[in-house]
Amino acid sequence: NKRVFRTNGATQKTGEIIYPDDRSLTLFEALSIAGLPAQNADLKNVRLTRKLTDGKDETTTHNVEMMLKGDLTKDVPVKPDDSIFVEPKSGKKRFSLQDALWVVTTITGVLRLFR
Repeated sequence: NKRVFRTNGATQKTGEIIYPDDRSLTLFEALSIAGLPAQNADLKNVRLTRKLTDGKDETTTHNVEMMLKGDLTKDVPVKPDDSIFVEPKSGKKRFSLQDALWVVTTITGVLRLFR
């Protein structure tokens, strides 16, 4: 049984992503693995959905924009089988060179955290 989490919406990778066997993940780390959302993403309203033991879904909303600014106090665990949805901002559909530079800069900063 492979352990996965899912991403959808304004992320670089969508669909199932392998959950690491050797450690737990936070929302910020999971989004970094999924290819941090571009600037056309609504990072103030990222939704995390989890299946509860009673079979119902629980969805919580998180401000990832604050996490990108260095405030990781609101970062939450992501468990296998969780789903993350990043809503695209309306009106901005194109992925520009500025978006690409922003993503590369952000991912580089995140990778430095794991060294």
